[in-house]
Amino acid sequence: GFNSASVWDYAGLTRPIKVAVIDDGVESHEDLPAARILPGYDVAGGAGNNYNPDNDPSPGGIPAHGMAVVGIIGANHAKTSAEGALSSSGVISMNPQISVLPVKIFTDDGDAFDVHISDLAYAIDFAWTQGADILSNSWGWDDPNEPDKPDLNAALERATVFGRGGK
Repeated sequence: GFNSASVWDYAGLTRPIKVAVIDDGVESHEDLPAARILPGYDVAGGAGNNYNPDNDPSPGGIPAHGMAVVGIIGANHAKTSAEGALSSSGVISMNPQISVLPVKIFTDDGDAFDVHISDLAYAIDFAWTQGADILSNSWGWDDPNEPDKPDLNAALERATVFGRGGK
């Protein structure tokens, strides 16, 4: 967590921000109440290829990276940075007011062997069409069979041009 004043202490943000966490899954936690988690999607079974997608974007056996990412972005154990510093909670996120749109792109065992570029493109399209203001993508993809990644690049372009109502 951050142990200094955060932007959200001073910015006066009143508009709800929707952040899509495109990662290995997100679930509720004491620092992320279920009320702030929106209905998400799990493309890890191959949504882009039409086999086994579902609406359960919770982490598999080992909740790891997606939960760490969402904690940095939106944990709310402390309500202000001063409260967090005084209570030594250590949990002060970038914005504890956000809503989270979880989009799971890795399988329950945490690998990406059954995930294809078209699945990742679908995940990005799902996120921005569901109204996400911000797309968190802290992952990379290296596929020697598709070095140019046209499907993925096209999805990123669509999110950039059409996301947030064209902003």
